[in-house]
Amino acid sequence: MNNIHESLHHLAVDIDSLIPLEDNPRKGNVDAIASSYLEFGQIKPIVIRPNDDGTATIIAGNHQVQAAKKLGWDQIAAVQYEVDNMRAIAFAIADNRTMELGYTEPELLNDAILEIGENYSRVSGGMNSKLLN
Repeated sequence: MNNIHESLHHLAVDIDSLIPLEDNPRKGNVDAIASSYLEFGQIKPIVIRPNDDGTATIIAGNHQVQAAKKLGWDQIAAVQYEVDNMRAIAFAIADNRTMELGYTEPELLNDAILEIGENYSRVSGGMNSKLLN
């Protein structure tokens, strides 16, 4: 069972053909991603680099793939980025760092969580305790 948004179905790839980025410095919250996938499904694709042996290396979305596997998915939507290994790693670093360079307005986040809290407890439940304290 997959929960890939219908607009991404044409990008679906076999999860078993994907290889994690070696020595990925990013540590993500797989449980939080799985909760989001349960609630909303996959709305944005991961990024992969095709390998010569028919597999593909995950450039962006390593933790999304872990979450999808945890949920028993056999496919995930992916955009193929055909570049050499050095450029793939550079993109992975840039993708992670650009997110980290931003910031969250605590009051606006708190208001949003309070507003959605009852309707989306699977998603906001983890946010209340982890982001607001």
